[in-house]
Amino acid sequence: MIDATDWHDGVSVSSRIPLHAQLLDILIDHLSHDGYLSGALLPTERSLVRHFNLGRITVRRALDALVAAGYAQPVPGTSRLRLQSPPSSGPQPASSDSKVEMPQRRQPSPRRIPICVSLGDGWWADAFAAQLQQQADTSVKDRRFRLIPVDATRTLQTEVRIHRAQGVIIRSPADPGVIEQVESLARLAVPVVTVGSDLPAPNRTGYAGANLVHAGDLVAGLLLAAAPAVEATLILTPDGRFYADQEIEQGFRRTLRRARLRVVTVSSRDHDHQPALRSRLAAAAAHDPAITAVFALGAGAGEALDALRADGRTLSWAGAWGRSPEHQALLQRGALDVVAGTPYDVEATLALHLLGDSAVLGQPGLPSRPQVEFWDAAPR
Repeated sequence: MIDATDWHDGVSVSSRIPLHAQLLDILIDHLSHDGYLSGALLPTERSLVRHFNLGRITVRRALDALVAAGYAQPVPGTSRLRLQSPPSSGPQPASSDSKVEMPQRRQPSPRRIPICVSLGDGWWADAFAAQLQQQADTSVKDRRFRLIPVDATRTLQTEVRIHRAQGVIIRSPADPGVIEQVESLARLAVPVVTVGSDLPAPNRTGYAGANLVHAGDLVAGLLLAAAPAVEATLILTPDGRFYADQEIEQGFRRTLRRARLRVVTVSSRDHDHQPALRSRLAAAAAHDPAITAVFALGAGAGEALDALRADGRTLSWAGAWGRSPEHQALLQRGALDVVAGTPYDVEATLALHLLGDSAVLGQPGLPSRPQVEFWDAAPR
């Protein structure tokens, strides 16, 4: 019988990771690495409740997930669980007295490398996921990838263990809870690639994306070239404050300040409540009548344009980052001069390559680092 009193790790109520997910990680970690024999009885639900000072519902959710992941099975006629080895992907040895039938020879199917993918929510997640799936199926000569979306109710390390993933791809990792999980993956020696925004983490294998500070510089350069008489610019930033937005804004501000332009920032945190956003935009416009340019990093670009034109002001330049449906519609109508972004197909290909060397991926060399692309109403 396995005794949980020998375990000295615990759960943290201050962590952003759900308690049952933390407990599941602890259980999988000990059952996988502490040398317990298959068939050993797991600690009782009551003992886990007492040892970890958790509620019964929390412990039960963790145990149910443990069974679903294949690490344990119920003991018939009791409420106990018994340890079982997770199913092996390799062939099982046959006994000496068993009759072995030779299978028909067939063409081996391409090996699929399991990769856990955490993309978040939003139009950018959907757009990148489509490109990532396409590249996973077609971009590597003799290797294909099996993409595993991370279950929101489980942690990255749990998903990696359950699916035996050989890598993790994360797009725009702004959530501190995700950052905490990435750092904890170091003990599993699992390579992690971030996409769309860099991430300071000890186990980050690589970053598949453009230099976004430089991207902000480039966009500001377009503004200065197209409208040299501009004196002040409004930047519309989303409340989520993704690393990507911070980096782009940093480069954009830096270039404009060198040119001695004033920069006014308005948050689109209430973009679901349009009157509140319009009120803040109108106040910013009234505060500085010299604002004749706008750069939108998130939702609310249309409201920003309307607010600046409401008093008859003529805009010299309007731009946005990210080819969202809103930005594309404004671009088609000619309301935006330019929309900037990075090509998702290149990011997806680079992310898959960064998860291993050429021997693992079956294709030598890495694609070039993604560059910034610019779209306007009349494509160049």
